[in-house]
Amino acid sequence: IAEAQSRALEMAERAASLLHLVIAGNAPRDPAACAQLLARCTEQLTGLDGDQLRPAALALLAALPAGGQTTGPFASAPPPPSPDLVLCALLGLSRVDDDLADRALRHCLDRPGLYDQDNVLLPAALAFASAQGSSPSAAEPPALAGLRRTVLRRLEARIAEPLAPPPDWQRPAEIRCRCTDCTELNRFLASPLEPSWRLKAAEAK
Repeated sequence: IAEAQSRALEMAERAASLLHLVIAGNAPRDPAACAQLLARCTEQLTGLDGDQLRPAALALLAALPAGGQTTGPFASAPPPPSPDLVLCALLGLSRVDDDLADRALRHCLDRPGLYDQDNVLLPAALAFASAQGSSPSAAEPPALAGLRRTVLRRLEARIAEPLAPPPDWQRPAEIRCRCTDCTELNRFLASPLEPSWRLKAAEAK
């Protein structure tokens, strides 16, 4: 039994070491994929504890996009943050250490221009709520609860804003067709002064 336990511990330490190497080497280039890897490993590799996973978690945390310039002759900027990156990072880090997940959440909230609430944080919160709905017994990690509260405050503030009519009649003129009629329609849409437009054409057209 002792030999089996020793072998299991050795395998767990090797798995944690490999996970750290993979994330440390790839997270600066593709943090979303590494966040997905950490989330899956922390969910499925139940033999690994928080101390073993901490190096990999710290490597991911350090690689979260911060909006700064990359350095080095072969450096390339990572893709912009996605809802999947935020969700998987918070899930994976929460299973390692709630404090690390809280640091990741603060990292996102401190950079609203990069981690847009409407296009990044809100979809991440909705994706977690949808997944949690299929597993009602699953506990909500504190970092995900913080994310939910943040987006709810944002939605409540938006709902409370007074509605105002558009300042003029201009609308997006994005029709790509360049025929005579569509060109005229684009001109009408871009006009701030014209409330209506009538297409004069034969019935078949």
